[in-house]
Amino acid sequence: AREHKRYVRYMAKKEVFDSKITGPIMRALEHIEVDRSAGADSYRNAVAALQSGELIGVYPEATISRSFELKEFKTGAVRMAKEAGVPILPMIIWGSQRVWTKGKPKRMGRTNTPITVAVGEPMHYDEALSPEENTERVKAGTAAAREREQARTVATSTNHGTPWTRDDDKALIRLYGTMTAGAVAIRLNRTAYGVRNRVQILRRRGEL
Repeated sequence: AREHKRYVRYMAKKEVFDSKITGPIMRALEHIEVDRSAGADSYRNAVAALQSGELIGVYPEATISRSFELKEFKTGAVRMAKEAGVPILPMIIWGSQRVWTKGKPKRMGRTNTPITVAVGEPMHYDEALSPEENTERVKAGTAAAREREQARTVATSTNHGTPWTRDDDKALIRLYGTMTAGAVAIRLNRTAYGVRNRVQILRRRGEL
C-alpha cells in the first residue's frame, strides 16, 4: 500500500473529527467522517472511495469488546463491498487491549507492549447469501485470524494472564484465565452502568 500510495482511509465517528487535536489530522489523512444520525452520506462516500481504488478501514463491531471476544458485526462493510465490487480483508488487532483497556487508565507511553495486526484471506460477497449471512462469513474469518494470533501469544508468553488484560482474573478461561467471555462482559458492563447511574444521580442532586 505504501509503495502504491494506497493508504487505508478509516471510517470514524464525527466526534473524532470535531476535536481540535484529532480533527485536522483525520481530515489531512482523508479518513471518512461518520455522523451516526445521518449515516447515508458516509456510506456513499466510502463506496465512492472504494470504487476509485481506495482502501477503506471499517470496525464492524462499532465499539470495543469488553470480553475480548468478537461482538455482533454490522452489515455495512459487506454491503459497501458488494456495491463497490471489491473484496473484504478480515483483519484483527491483538495486544492493544493491554494499552487501551476499556474502563481503565490508558497507557500511551513506551511500554514495549507487543501489538500485532493479523490479516485473513480475502473474501468476496456471495450473491447467493444475504448481507447478514455474508457478514457472518466475515466474522468467522476474523475470528480465525484472531484465534491464530491468540494461540501464538499463549505459546510465546511466560505469564498467561497479562497478555489479555492487566488483570489476571479477567482473562478468559480458554486463554488461561478464570472467566467466560459472557461473564467478563456482564460483570464489566454492570460496573460501568452502575458508576454512570451514580454520577447521573449526583448531578441531579447538584452534588457533582
